Amino acid sequence: MTIKKAPLLFAGLLLVQVLSCQGQSNTPSTSPALNRVRFESTDGALFASPLPAELKAALGMIPLYDFSVSVIGAHGEGWSVTGNLTREQILSGRASLPVAASGNGFVRIQRSGADAVVAEGGVVELTISQGKLSAMANVQPRILGGTVSGDVNVTCWVPVSDLAPGRTGGSGSSDEPLILDDKFNTDGCKPLLALSGAR
Repeated sequence: MTIKKAPLLFAGLLLVQVLSCQGQSNTPSTSPALNRVRFESTDGALFASPLPAELKAALGMIPLYDFSVSVIGAHGEGWSVTGNLTREQILSGRASLPVAASGNGFVRIQRSGADAVVAEGGVVELTISQGKLSAMANVQPRILGGTVSGDVNVTCWVPVSDLAPGRTGGSGSSDEPLILDDKFNTDGCKPLLALSGAR
């Protein structure tokens, strides 16, 4: 049984980064077949990771649906996206995530030996279904844009009391720790079953 406190993130936040990530655990495999996520940038650079993307639902008093992808390029540079989805987007399996220099979302780029560049705007179109994701990032500067595809690991965390015998969710307290509903049995987690591909 795994119990942890849910993280508090700002809704609508979107981060796209290119940075130096040498030595990290998601270094792409030399065998393309072992890489679970792949990103191809608009300038033709290829990034990959043997780890899947992550979609985590933390269903406390304020439900949060956090999404992230992190991949590494051939020279150690990285590309990552983090963002928050709404429940409506979870139900549809599709999300249009706005990108901005300030406000509800922002994009930032950094490469070794180069100054940080902040994108002026754009959008990431995301689709998740049956444990797979596809996304297209149309952002400025164009070096941040490209297409993503691969596997996504979907998890759902609920208040401990929601998994008590005879309960299916609904009334956990604000300070109650969250526990992983790995079977997606609770009411709040059931919509994520189709996204996860679990049976």
